[in-house]
Amino acid sequence: QNMAGAGHKCAQAVVDADGAAAVVAAMGDAADAEMLRACCGALWNMACGSDACKQVVVHAGGVAPGGVAAVVAAMARHAADAEVQRSGCGALQAMASGSDAWDACNQAVGADVAKARAKAVVEAMGGHATDAGVQLLGCDALLNMAGGSDASIQAVVGAGGALAVKK
Repeated sequence: QNMAGAGHKCAQAVVDADGAAAVVAAMGDAADAEMLRACCGALWNMACGSDACKQVVVHAGGVAPGGVAAVVAAMARHAADAEVQRSGCGALQAMASGSDAWDACNQAVGADVAKARAKAVVEAMGGHATDAGVQLLGCDALLNMAGGSDASIQAVVGAGGALAVKK
């Protein structure tokens, strides 16, 4: 997690070494909340790199939406764990930030899956209403998720994102 968090060059080096694919593969086998929190954090750090890094993280594991799906699954597995929810919201926020990868991924998977991603953030915010970190990262994630196409905006609104932010 920390190697990818030391700046864009470090994130790029980790991505170039197939770090995102390795993290996504580890997440598929992990049941431990601490491991999943660290994996979400690693994907978050990698996605904070260049647009190329974001694309690799979003598609990690060879398919769209590898990294996205792994984070959403981790959040669902450990809905009661605020740290997993914080790391998951942060990872989704970074993946959706300022890149065409998010919209392209939404188009590839369809409206229902795009809405389910936003719903994961809405549920994290609802389940951890008093956790300032979950609230802040959740709002940022929803903002970035809605920042692209009309379909992306509809996915966030349809998932209850506008109401979650208002609360």
